Amino acid sequence: MYLLSTLQVHTDRAVIKKRKSSFSSHLAQSRRRMEVASLRRRLCEEEGQNRKGEAKKIKEEEEEVMEESEAQRILRKLRKSQAAYVRERMRRGECWVPTQKIPR
Repeated sequence: MYLLSTLQVHTDRAVIKKRKSSFSSHLAQSRRRMEVASLRRRLCEEEGQNRKGEAKKIKEEEEEVMEESEAQRILRKLRKSQAAYVRERMRRGECWVPTQKIPR
């Protein structure tokens, strides 16, 4: 059996204020993300119109990829993943390592 006195009917003002600020920051972030996505989409469309000749080059490269052997394919993918790893390491920077023991 539930007691009515133990149920919370109203929300505290501090909780409401926190929820409002969280929602407003979430809304602002989502709007920024949508603007960036639409800008990228427009840029890609403009580049697509400017790069009709490059589309043929890409098709030729894809045909070359289809003709390569299994060992060449593995090496190509290895180089691609190594380059991605190096890019990510450069983006993150050096890891922080403590110079002395740190107490818990």
